[in-house]
Amino acid sequence: IVYGEPGNNVLIKSVSGKKLDDARFGENNEKIKFNEGKPLVNNGKEFKSQTSVDLPGYYKNTKFAFLLESNKKLQDKLKPDFEIKVNGINTKVNIEEEHGKWFWVTADLSSGHNSIDYSILFKDNEVGKISSWIISDEDLNSHIINGISAKEGELLPAKPYAAGIQKEIIPIRNFNIQ
Repeated sequence: IVYGEPGNNVLIKSVSGKKLDDARFGENNEKIKFNEGKPLVNNGKEFKSQTSVDLPGYYKNTKFAFLLESNKKLQDKLKPDFEIKVNGINTKVNIEEEHGKWFWVTADLSSGHNSIDYSILFKDNEVGKISSWIISDEDLNSHIINGISAKEGELLPAKPYAAGIQKEIIPIRNFNIQ
């Protein structure tokens, strides 16, 4: 089985260069679309921004993420409050942090149009930076090639994720907190 992005045509050759097959991976080659957004509030005490993301249906496990890197540790009483709204609805956020040095905040997105509003409320004036991202799994289309088999006992290296998945990590924009 060979996997490819929707809309691609691929000539499949053996290691020796012999043509094995032509593979066409479907018609739909729509990609993730987004706008960069802009900060609505950015004053060191509060940061608010918005963006939008349009997801074709064959993108799965999609998350909007932002990384907050402060110039000082934000632990305990200084830990900021995070909020993400998707299509006007408060969304559960997952937060990973390194002892207040950085915060990686994510929220799930669904197929179709996603309007995203996100905010950080600081306990004190802060300086640092914020970068926003889209993280997703693209389901690839498959094409079966007949007549090819692995040698008996031959093992392929393990894959960190399913063969029919391509990881997509898309940077949206960086902001300085002022």
